Amino acid sequence: MTTVLVFFAGIAIYFGSARPDMMWGDSADFALCAHYLGVAHPTGYPLITLLGKLALYIPVGTPGFRFGLLSAFIAAALLGVFFRLASAVGRNALVGLYATLTLALSTFLWDQALAIEVYALNLFFCMFLLELMLPGDRGPAALAAFFFIGAVGLGNHGTLVFPALMIGVIGMVIERRRFARSFFTGGLLIMLGLGLYMCLPLFSARSGLFDWNHPAVARNLPNLLTGLDFWVIGEYKASEMWATTLSLAGSIASQASLPFIAGALAALFFRGRRLQKGMLLGVFVLTAFFPIMYPTKEKESFFIISYVIFLLLGVIGLSEIMKRLEAKGRRVAVAAAMAALIAVHAGFLLNRNKANWAARLDDSAQVYDRLLLRDSRRDALVFLDHVADDTVAPPLYYQFALGRRQDVFLFHRLYLAFPWYRDYMRERGRLQGHQASIPEIDMSAERRKSYRLSLEEYARLRAGKTMNTVSIDIQTRKIWEASRGRSPIYINTPNRYRFSVLSEDVPLELAGFLFAMNGAQADRRIVKPAPDGVVFNALMGDYYTERSNWFVSEQRDAEAVSALENALEYQKDSWIYGALAEGYRRIGDARRSEHYRLKYQKERLKEYDLY
Repeated sequence: MTTVLVFFAGIAIYFGSARPDMMWGDSADFALCAHYLGVAHPTGYPLITLLGKLALYIPVGTPGFRFGLLSAFIAAALLGVFFRLASAVGRNALVGLYATLTLALSTFLWDQALAIEVYALNLFFCMFLLELMLPGDRGPAALAAFFFIGAVGLGNHGTLVFPALMIGVIGMVIERRRFARSFFTGGLLIMLGLGLYMCLPLFSARSGLFDWNHPAVARNLPNLLTGLDFWVIGEYKASEMWATTLSLAGSIASQASLPFIAGALAALFFRGRRLQKGMLLGVFVLTAFFPIMYPTKEKESFFIISYVIFLLLGVIGLSEIMKRLEAKGRRVAVAAAMAALIAVHAGFLLNRNKANWAARLDDSAQVYDRLLLRDSRRDALVFLDHVADDTVAPPLYYQFALGRRQDVFLFHRLYLAFPWYRDYMRERGRLQGHQASIPEIDMSAERRKSYRLSLEEYARLRAGKTMNTVSIDIQTRKIWEASRGRSPIYINTPNRYRFSVLSEDVPLELAGFLFAMNGAQADRRIVKPAPDGVVFNALMGDYYTERSNWFVSEQRDAEAVSALENALEYQKDSWIYGALAEGYRRIGDARRSEHYRLKYQKERLKEYDLY
């Protein structure tokens, strides 16, 4: 009964805070692939695509809202599984309930409940595997379910292999007789579960749009499944790994509370259940290794399994501490103290994560989309660049899934690295009678040419990596050359392209919330939107700082300073203060220049950069 109540409490929290539509990050990619049954970015994610397709049949709201309800439902179901597991592991329902509350109101899970992403479902599968293997006695059915569910989970996210292997190895030690007898059957069930990935070539064959790596061609499938295109060069730095470790440790310490920290430490010293604790510690180490090593900004997303394992270790230790205190005749006092602790901690987490409750009002992706498309002339070609953590896909969602401004071509610059995207857009332009010209580009020939590049950039260009800005700049340049004089061409930010050797002679002019790449545009006064969320504010801060850079290049110093002042309404970065100090010095305002120089120094000290 308590498990059902936990589930419905999760539904109330997560459905009540669900976003009205699309959000930032990879969400648009998943929503569009579900809409068209396309192939999402590596590693393809067939399970979330199929589940998302079902969610889109919910007869309320936009596709983004419907998919968001699926995420909320998965997170709520996860809470029910976690409560059962925590109560069984700790043999104490009250501590299990406390741990569930700590998970439910953490940014680790609540963020994922509001996102169109794979991490909550990945955690769900991990908890299900632990539920099957960690506590109590298991029969043949549980072992068979372990193999099959683990394989299906890999169809959601490949990183499940790390906890699944550890759980399986320890489970084999615990249940070696049954495991040996189940191994052959388990192999067949694994193959059956992994059959989900056979959906990807089928999706690729039926959908010309959003077809990453084009796995309908057999030789392309391994690149998609391994994520080879996303592997990076030269970014595995010890200093970054250490900074990530400290950051994630801080996230645990600020949300899990002292009792769970003390409990996790105590669990290591209490006798008994060595294999269970060994399984949990092994899963923690393996799942923590990936977000610490891999250079991605989605640290908490990848670390969510580690956080939950930490809570389970805390449950074991805290339950043992309570048991020993109760044995001394303090049962009532212990229960009262635990109830008070739960209430205080819940209030703290609700206040700490109140931004997630406000997500139900977040329409920042729609606002940014309207700003871009409002300033695009008819038959425009708009290059969308990566800014503020992969924010450029939502406009594609609004154009393709919701059909806004069909007379405008929106090009995701990262997608230009994929021939399927250029080919599809070329065909779409032909059918639509659009004036833009999308040429055939032989990238193998381009890679043999000489460019003024760093050694790392040159290595990435020669390797043909997708995450390669030089290759993308080459294609941007060639499309610009082919379409110049035929169509208005814009870019949402010159943040990266402006520094490319391939953009040195490409003229830029301000055009409202865009930068025109051909022909002069009238720079008109724009209405600033209100600050609205971290990602949106980063986008707006980027936009105004890029306007300032453009004004500086035109020697319009007063307007450059004004743009930076606007940027401060969205971001309080030290380098903006430094640019303002220099800008006011150029226009002869020594007082304001000194004011911002001091603020710059203060912010730099906060960042522990004394130079």
